[in-house]
Amino acid sequence: MKILLHCCCGPCSTASISRLLEEGWEPVLFYGNSNIYPASENELRRLNLEKVARFFGLEIVRAPYNHEAWLLSVKGLEAEKEHGRRCVKCFEYNLREAEAASRALGINHFTTSLTVSRYKKSSIIFEVGRAIPGFEEIDFKKKDGFAKSVRMRRSLDLYRQSYCGCEFSLRDSANRDDGNAFPGSQVRAESESLASDTGAGTRGARLAGEKEGESAMAETGAGTRDTCLARE
Repeated sequence: MKILLHCCCGPCSTASISRLLEEGWEPVLFYGNSNIYPASENELRRLNLEKVARFFGLEIVRAPYNHEAWLLSVKGLEAEKEHGRRCVKCFEYNLREAEAASRALGINHFTTSLTVSRYKKSSIIFEVGRAIPGFEEIDFKKKDGFAKSVRMRRSLDLYRQSYCGCEFSLRDSANRDDGNAFPGSQVRAESESLASDTGAGTRGARLAGEKEGESAMAETGAGTRDTCLARE
């Protein structure tokens, strides 16, 4: 049975995909994540997900990068600390985007790799997901999921990000004295270039609005296809 897997990044998707396959699902990978800032970071994480897709021989479905829309969805919560109300709204944004993609593709079930992270409370993600049709409550942290994702990240030589994704989590990371903050100079260099299309080098199909439509596939590597779901 097919299931659409919202993939927050390459490393988290590894163990999530492995478990879905073990449990008899046929996963289709979905990447949107318009929360991620800057645009170059979103693209870097997408490219690393492509590595994972090639390893498993799976298809990737993309939503166009729209950071401005995401910012509107969390408006008024910019000052919230990480793990607060802004993060709950972010979960909802990404899960609803995944649900729209699964519905457009005729896939009745979807879930998210977010639950594999030890920094995310699965119970909160599940609470958000229960309000969205088709969401499957799968806690990928279970069955040694996080540790497996770490091992697979190393074996596949995947990029490991040092902050969750948005500029506000980046701010909180920079305020921590742990040596893992994203370089501020790179953020400043990218701040004026939030591109709306991160699919350079691939051919994508368009789906208008929330309506179902035809989709064309673009080859991105052996055994993988990259579909772009775009709003007109």
